Amino acid sequence: VRCRVPPEHAEGRWADESTVAPAIMARFVVLSEGSEGVRTRVVNAQNAHGDILQKFHAADRAVASAERELESTRRRVEEVQTRHARLQEQADHELQALGPGGIEALRGQLLDGSWGELPPPRWRSSWRRRWRCGRQWCRRG
Repeated sequence: VRCRVPPEHAEGRWADESTVAPAIMARFVVLSEGSEGVRTRVVNAQNAHGDILQKFHAADRAVASAERELESTRRRVEEVQTRHARLQEQADHELQALGPGGIEALRGQLLDGSWGELPPPRWRSSWRRRWRCGRQWCRRG
């Protein structure tokens, strides 16, 4: 660190034009603008800071919304995958229940007319013979 020595005693300069000139110009600008100019600059800086904060909070909300949407999509994908696995297991179980030959045997029974060997389908026409009594359906007749 150089000592501040009066110029008449100094052998070298402790500050050159490159450091002194900007400081003098800044001081001159502050003095020429007066206190109103400084207040204006402070208000502008505060407004810019507020705008930056608003943009930051908006971006933060957008990121949070995107994260929620991503999590929701992940949950839906997992639900669809579990549903698909469950339906696949159910289809495999039903194919095993058909017995040997599977669907081909069932198709053969339909084509050759041996469908009659299977139990008859349940009739739903029995609803025609039911009446409404109070709160329940019953058969009268």
